[in-house]
Amino acid sequence: MWLDYEKIQKKIANIKELAILASKDYSNMVEDVYTKIQRMNNEIEIFILSGDTILCPSKATKFDFYVVLGVACPLHNFDDAVYVNQDLNDEDLEQIKNFDGNVICDSTFNYKDGTIEHEKTTKCMIVSKNSLFKRYYATQKDCTFLFGYDGESKMDFLMARINKAEKVRAKQIFAVLFTSYIFEEKAIKVKNQIVNSGRYAYLLHLKNVHYNRLITIEGIDAIVMIDCPLFDNLNIDIFIPIVTPCEINYMLTGQWDGIYDSHKIDEKHISTTTDLTQVKGAGEIILQSGFLGLEFGSDNKDYKIYEGQTGIADSYEKEGE
Repeated sequence: MWLDYEKIQKKIANIKELAILASKDYSNMVEDVYTKIQRMNNEIEIFILSGDTILCPSKATKFDFYVVLGVACPLHNFDDAVYVNQDLNDEDLEQIKNFDGNVICDSTFNYKDGTIEHEKTTKCMIVSKNSLFKRYYATQKDCTFLFGYDGESKMDFLMARINKAEKVRAKQIFAVLFTSYIFEEKAIKVKNQIVNSGRYAYLLHLKNVHYNRLITIEGIDAIVMIDCPLFDNLNIDIFIPIVTPCEINYMLTGQWDGIYDSHKIDEKHISTTTDLTQVKGAGEIILQSGFLGLEFGSDNKDYKIYEGQTGIADSYEKEGE
């Protein structure tokens, strides 16, 4: 494993802070990297952040510069970063050289800047040892894996999406949950899809998704999760189904569009009117539709509007009993 310390030294000359972002598999490098950077510039503030199996800027706090120790997200780029690298051996390089197709490397493999693309073929070789990186491409493309893979496939992806779409077809109240403001525009479009179908939808921004937070969301039938597709938040075991925009498309159209993309949305089902949805602080739900809640049951047929009383009650009957 190695880092481009020359690049780091140039970068830290003009910034006040940086973050060392490390996944668990690379945590043993943190102390050494921290010490070397501190020796280069003892005035710079260095923050140490722990990351997931995939390191994605949608999950990270904003900093001037990042030292990324781990596999970076291939879909979302850090604004300014240097990445840990490892070299391929001669045998691996020979396999890549002889492969007639697209070669996609994760950020830790310094092989001609990662991706080599051949426009005339759909064949793909994945160069990564990271399970989430490999799973993402395995569910998107027909792939060969340099380091092997035995996990979810395109067919598994399709079956899971269709089965979950059937589970939510009759649902009426959805929470559209997005984990970063880079997904806000997509979340609003998905919400409008649902509302245009005659159902109700909330918007919910929740940066850190886990079981204890999801079970506190009440009054909904299903959650639409809009997160970086490299993360595995769809299998959290709660009492309501968790789906993606892909399932919403299938629910509304009754057919699969042939695209293996959990975030794909169907623009035909989105209203062209101006959206007035507000998205405020983390965890705050704003309901754009008129729905405010359902009574369990009521025999009251009085539809007149009455003016309420003002003031503060000084006592209640049977108080304290």
